[in-house]
Amino acid sequence: MKKLNVSKLITISLLIIILAMGSIIISAKNFKNGESPSKMTQVINDSTGGIDKLLSSPGNYFRDKYTRIQSFLNTYEENKNLKKELYQLSERATNSEGLQAENKSLREALNLENSLVGYKKITANVINRNPSSWDDIIIIDAGNNDGVKLNMIVMANKGVVGRVSQVNNKTSKISLLTGQHGLDNKIPVRIGNSDSPSYGLLSSYDYDKNAFLVSQITSKNAIKNGDLVVTSGLGGDSPQDLPVGKVIEKKNSSESSFEELYVEATGSFYDLRTVTLVDRIDGSHKEEENINE
Repeated sequence: MKKLNVSKLITISLLIIILAMGSIIISAKNFKNGESPSKMTQVINDSTGGIDKLLSSPGNYFRDKYTRIQSFLNTYEENKNLKKELYQLSERATNSEGLQAENKSLREALNLENSLVGYKKITANVINRNPSSWDDIIIIDAGNNDGVKLNMIVMANKGVVGRVSQVNNKTSKISLLTGQHGLDNKIPVRIGNSDSPSYGLLSSYDYDKNAFLVSQITSKNAIKNGDLVVTSGLGGDSPQDLPVGKVIEKKNSSESSFEELYVEATGSFYDLRTVTLVDRIDGSHKEEENINE
């Protein structure tokens, strides 16, 4: 039975091939003589055309699917490459911004160091700033081996930002003036010009105002908004004439008859990369040092 079916299939295939060849020969002859194909030739042409279409359909189907899959793969690969390029561009932009900020910080530290004539200066890098104590503490890469002393004034971004609160051999902890303990030791300041100055104490930081509070004003000289506030150096605990900020508001103290001032900080506390520690040349600090090995 299987042999019979194979024989029939071979016979039918041969007939189709013979008919197709005959159709091609007759069509070519008619075309050459400019004659229209006979009805028999048209029937044969239509039959072989239908068979060709039937036989070519699976091939066309799979070819179309292959083309679509290839197109999808090409699109996926292009998207992958584009994402990679976009990430690389973003990374380069981030690195560039970081380098620009670092260069700016270094230039400002250098300018500050050049402007502070007559002071002992130590420039250091911020190596740690924990998000949980962002407004309180920074760690720098300079310590006792570099000459750092307890309570040294710390400057950054053109203004006073903190004080040394702990000294180790190679690192130090800085208490920022915006922190909870940054002004435990109040800083004497001078308000206004040197001809008719007023004096007070930088005593706390008001987060609602985003400003320092200067209390215990010792003079009733005309203080106005915009007056500059600098360290006074009184008491021998800090150098004088270091920029602190400018007056933005005055108020009467509820606890005493002294007038109080809100002072906007000169130095930004947000982006601290490089800091400068400042001390008097005579080194009139207390000999209290907390040195951890």
